[in-house]
Amino acid sequence: MYRNQYTFRREKDLDRAARFREEPAGIETQLMKVTSATALASGGPFRFLYTLYFAEIAGSPNYLPQLRANTYPNIGFSVSELSNTGSYYSYGVANGNIPAGFQPRQIPLNTYVLAVPHRAQTGTLYWLIVNTQAIDGTCEAPLVGDTDYGTLLMPTALDDEYGTFDAPEGDTDYGTINLSDFGTFANPANDGDYQTITNPYTNTVDYGAII
Repeated sequence: MYRNQYTFRREKDLDRAARFREEPAGIETQLMKVTSATALASGGPFRFLYTLYFAEIAGSPNYLPQLRANTYPNIGFSVSELSNTGSYYSYGVANGNIPAGFQPRQIPLNTYVLAVPHRAQTGTLYWLIVNTQAIDGTCEAPLVGDTDYGTLLMPTALDDEYGTFDAPEGDTDYGTINLSDFGTFANPANDGDYQTITNPYTNTVDYGAII
């Protein structure tokens, strides 16, 4: 009786083991540190292969990130960079809209990132970094005194500023202020001005009847 019960249980265990295989524990999302980056020669511009090490948050009082003990190097890729085609970067930024002097950037070294495991077609384990690729740079033509916006307005030189918009700076500027200005619209300024209209003025007080 004892032998039969043992045999029966053994057969059931073998049958269960054959039909139900225990899956290995999955690898969870990990905090990792970027230690190196190598530009990829193909597969899209501004894409990099990253070396990652497992990291963790230290205890109080500062809770600073640090590498785990006995960690080892892993290969990772930026999810954001996977879509770089040359026409768009960083989840939809058009290449033509990126200002001169700016371009997509790699993840800086010693940056802590969040990564998830991914099995490639070959079965190799890689890590995918959850991020949005940064676009950074500097303006190529900073503003310079006295020449700012020179292509939009006249140069800011005192002697000829806005010279094309009004009379040249000098004695004849806005001549209505001076007695002899706008000589082409009236008789020359002398003692006989307007002789045909009013009595001539024979002294030096021209336009005496008007001003």
